[in-house]
Amino acid sequence: MRKALVAGVGALVLTGCASVPTSGSVHIGRSVPDVVGLHEPEIRTFPAPPLAGQGPAGIITGYLDALVDSEGNFATARSFLATGTSWDAASRVTLYDPASEVVHRTGRTRVEVSADRVGIIDPPGYYRIRAGHLVVPFRVVHESGQWRISRLPAGVLLSRADAPRALAQVQIYYLNGAQDHLVPVPLLVEPDQPGLATTLVQALLNGPRHRDALSLLTAAPRGTGLVGNVPIGSDGVAEVNLSGAVQQLSATELQGLSAQVVWTLRQVPGVASVRLLDNGTPLSGQGVPRDQAIDAWQQYQPNVLARSKGALYVRLGEVEGIGRDAPVALTRHRVSAPIVSADGSRIAAIQQVGGRAGLLVGSTIGRAVTRLVGQALSPPAFDPQGDVYVAKSTPAGTAVVEVPVTGAIRSVAVPDGLARRQISSLAISRDGSRIAMVVGPVGRRSLVVATTASYRGAPRIGVPLVVVPSSRDVSGVAWAGANRILTTARHGASRVVIATTVDGYRTNSLSTVGLPGSPTQVAAAPGQPVLASAAGAVWSLSNGRWHRVSTGSDPSYAG
Repeated sequence: MRKALVAGVGALVLTGCASVPTSGSVHIGRSVPDVVGLHEPEIRTFPAPPLAGQGPAGIITGYLDALVDSEGNFATARSFLATGTSWDAASRVTLYDPASEVVHRTGRTRVEVSADRVGIIDPPGYYRIRAGHLVVPFRVVHESGQWRISRLPAGVLLSRADAPRALAQVQIYYLNGAQDHLVPVPLLVEPDQPGLATTLVQALLNGPRHRDALSLLTAAPRGTGLVGNVPIGSDGVAEVNLSGAVQQLSATELQGLSAQVVWTLRQVPGVASVRLLDNGTPLSGQGVPRDQAIDAWQQYQPNVLARSKGALYVRLGEVEGIGRDAPVALTRHRVSAPIVSADGSRIAAIQQVGGRAGLLVGSTIGRAVTRLVGQALSPPAFDPQGDVYVAKSTPAGTAVVEVPVTGAIRSVAVPDGLARRQISSLAISRDGSRIAMVVGPVGRRSLVVATTASYRGAPRIGVPLVVVPSSRDVSGVAWAGANRILTTARHGASRVVIATTVDGYRTNSLSTVGLPGSPTQVAAAPGQPVLASAAGAVWSLSNGRWHRVSTGSDPSYAG
């Protein structure tokens, strides 16, 4: 509920305050029929225009309420402005916690809005968590017997509660480094037709943003442009007319570009197939049909399935399997954090040796050997090539190392800020493009996501993005899908399993029915039940209820 304070309340002096910045263009608006992959019901929001007799604080409150609707370039919100008042709405969107919002009248014509900032949406629609406090100034004027806004900051202030009614989260699909799988990048857009298809294709052609460029690729040649809009015919065919060097694409590149476009446009209601054109001439052949159905290109499926089935866990120091046998290489060792590579050929685990931690690596059916020793090591993680990543504690912070299938151990280049912090868990996405890490001291651990790739022949981690803040004190991490990460987090006096998208915009708690105690570890994989360890046992989630598997801990799926 909004709180309006009457005149005479002094302006707050707050640290970390900020006004709404100005750059780019992100628009919000009324929801329309659900975009494929999103699950909000159809909602139409009609905010009220100014009411006669509203005071300065009431006018500001009404204006903030009206920002949920961008139809007509925020026509309803603009009705709260005085004649001739300039406002640049085509800018960054700032999301705030509605429970913290207070509207202060600090003078006869001055009003301030203070609130806790949750995150920001950068053009063309990238979300990032950015906690802080906002103090936003407004000026009002008495015009024709009514109060109206005469000065206001650029951009849009949007309540986090209003955001789901105003914005749709869709995916722009790029290619991983091997160009054999699609990687979804979340984008928040105004979900109104018919412009959604054009918006998505234009975002795709713009290429991955700078922070993703390390590991995400596009098959669209540099300089490729969109000719006109993307019309959707009555037969459901979306025509994507491109300019540039698309005629020079190889068969593999054209198939990759087709997969990117088709998977991106399959989210748009009414699209049944896609037709690629080069300045009006259909692009086909080389394994690409003239009209491509939206269920085509399944070989580029983003949710990569591991070839090795079943899960592992540790019971009384011994490795056991769920739906599989324990690897022979680990049956002779007392270990923790066992894991199998995606193809099932390699194993890794942690073994305590003389008060120090050792990384065991080997063939599944062969012999495991100690490849690395440290004072403390994170649970190991495999990349798609079967190389092992592990975080090793150092006096200065944490070093991430790669233990390849063959050859010497290599240091992984990480940003300085990350190297100075403790990394207690890490997991690499099954397409190999991203790494999720639990970072920080116990009690203040956050979940961050970064790109990972080989750069000039050496492994490297990109700039991390916080997706679950340290206030939740996360523990454990696993990839449930290409855009879905699981961890455990503080929830009041207990802990719960939560799922988040790779940008942190969508975070939700999983069921707690049947799960005793507080979970600290999770395991997940596409198409597999979520596993967690709690109260000295491993639990499996099925039909909204947790079921006890066995006494034990450290559950993991392959890859």
